Amino acid sequence: MKPDAIGNYLKTLTGLRLIERSVPFGDDLNKSRKGLYAIMDPFFAYWFRFVGRNMGLLESNISEQVARRLAFGPAFDTYVGQQFETVCRQWLMRRNVAGQLPFIATQFGKWWGNDPIAREQTDIDVIAADPLGKQIVLGECKWRNEFNETEAVERLRRRAGLVHGYAADGTWFMLFSKNSVGEGTRSRYANDDHMTLLSADDLY
Repeated sequence: MKPDAIGNYLKTLTGLRLIERSVPFGDDLNKSRKGLYAIMDPFFAYWFRFVGRNMGLLESNISEQVARRLAFGPAFDTYVGQQFETVCRQWLMRRNVAGQLPFIATQFGKWWGNDPIAREQTDIDVIAADPLGKQIVLGECKWRNEFNETEAVERLRRRAGLVHGYAADGTWFMLFSKNSVGEGTRSRYANDDHMTLLSADDLY
């Protein structure tokens, strides 16, 4: 395929709303060179990631074993984790419409890029912001059965400086997790009005 043809295909697929291009929060959609394309429909995304490339095996006499490996393997966990970010972002949007965020957000997204202090590539999973009011919600999404909850919270706090232009007292944090966090973590942040801890069950 010729390199100049790729852009035409991407434009067509975007126009059909099969894929979408996103850029790090705060970047200009038309000028950013960090744009990433993703399949919009989660069912299409699942099919192309797991079914299409394994069609021959799924139609063979070991289809059950293959299906089990796909359904319970690390690749599936990664896929669900990515979809969980979308669910969390949709929850923020619903809360925003209902006036249940600390402010009225006008922009939503995700940030990724280089952390100059940690000297590593990192990201912020979900963001809701009011740039004019310099207020922002930063969220971390964890689709895991176990993880270091305190470390996840403090790491999210440290990343606040990666999105510029927002006041410290106008920054809120949310940790979205597959299961409810432990009592120790909940007690540790119980009096922090700028920290919210949510499990998947809380989103519905």
